[in-house]
Amino acid sequence: MLYGRAAFILDDETGILPLEVLGHCNPNAYDGLPQDGDRVRVTGIVEVMSSHLPRQVRIQAMSLQVINPSN
Repeated sequence: MLYGRAAFILDDETGILPLEVLGHCNPNAYDGLPQDGDRVRVTGIVEVMSSHLPRQVRIQAMSLQVINPSN
């Protein structure tokens, strides 16, 4: 079971953002996590940790869907 958090780096043509997924007690939660190379759709809260340049930004995921698994 996945009780802790999962952390990922989203990387696309616009840049890189850290992403955090809150823990879940569903026994199948781990199966829904993305793997390297997967395309995902994320709905979440964008947090700006520092307003000074360079800005530090992260996303806290509310939902995460794997669209195109790499496997």
